[in-house]
Amino acid sequence: MTTISIIGPGNTEFYYQTLQKVTKTKFDSQIKQIAKVLAQTNSTLELLPDKGIALDIGIEYKFQGGKKIIGIAPLSDKKVGIKHLEQYMNLKIDNKKIFNKIQDGGDWAKTNQTKGLFGNAILYLGNTFGTQLELNSSLYIYKWHHDNKRFPLNSINKNLIAGKEFPLTIIVYSPFLKSGKLEYETEQYLKKEGIKLIYVKSPAGLKKAIESFK
Repeated sequence: MTTISIIGPGNTEFYYQTLQKVTKTKFDSQIKQIAKVLAQTNSTLELLPDKGIALDIGIEYKFQGGKKIIGIAPLSDKKVGIKHLEQYMNLKIDNKKIFNKIQDGGDWAKTNQTKGLFGNAILYLGNTFGTQLELNSSLYIYKWHHDNKRFPLNSINKNLIAGKEFPLTIIVYSPFLKSGKLEYETEQYLKKEGIKLIYVKSPAGLKKAIESFK
């Protein structure tokens, strides 16, 4: 079972409707189709329990029969805390919490920096300050620790699994980026570090990408 770390914008109206010019009807349809693929491929989801596209997909994934969602939250944070996340952490469908379990990401900084490494692959759904931080920090930490016998990834957090079953893979959902791609320089660094990059243009393409892991 592949664990997919979902990285995507929190303010969906501004990012998708205002910036990407995706109508609300089309956006809702895409959410349903993406969630259906994730459920059909028996993928486990990993996401931050907060408002945004990741949670939207998670909710629909459970409606589509998806089995497991892991929440990553800064349970150890002593400054900002997680009170504002509790309403999302406790969300229920048919009287069952949508999150099967919540794992501790450390404090907020550490959680944001390692967010993408709690899965085997990252599903990247848009460019914002936050998503770029989560993606780039995860890639930087992976670069230095995934093959480091002295300080391996699990020395940072025991639940980091990126690179264990297959090389870390980034799946970019191209319709949700204005250019449809990551920056050229980022592409070249990924290639240099042996991190696989897959661009998908549709839910069908996403399904094909996930099935290629098996």
